[in-house]
Amino acid sequence: MHLQHINLALLIDAAGGDPWQVNNTLQSGNPAAIDELASAFHDAGLCTAESSAAFAQARQRFQAAWNRENGEHPINDSAEVQRATTSLHLQQTQLTAIGTDLEAIAAALAEAQKSAAAKINALQIQLHDIDNRIGMYQEADFDTAELEQVAIDDTTGILHQLEKLRDDYAGILAASTT
Repeated sequence: MHLQHINLALLIDAAGGDPWQVNNTLQSGNPAAIDELASAFHDAGLCTAESSAAFAQARQRFQAAWNRENGEHPINDSAEVQRATTSLHLQQTQLTAIGTDLEAIAAALAEAQKSAAAKINALQIQLHDIDNRIGMYQEADFDTAELEQVAIDDTTGILHQLEKLRDDYAGILAASTT
């Protein structure tokens, strides 16, 4: 961003931070890549569900077709088969849950990026307007302190809003890892 009458470094210092840097941090994330990963986990969970359903159907057919004289099913009743059946269900649940969490992360990041970009754009428009007015005030030999304070206040406000967006996204990210 280029301003003729406002020193950007001094503005950032007076605002207590750099809203453009916070925005760049948010924009560096890749929600599309997260979305692709979410789809992969979700699809893997569905494949596991399909495998689990096919296994359950085959097991039912086997149980219906073959039974020892005492009513036991030595293969299907074995501890290993029971563990595998339980594990398949857990894997399906875990995979789809991971996919859902990743999709929520991708959505939160995309929303944060969209909001941050709009806020930065609005700030830049406002600062260009203030910068132009400062130039006119300087030509007329008027005091520019009030306009400079408006620029600082606007920048500070956007900085805090962007930090909140970033912190909210970080909270969603942290919550999904627990």
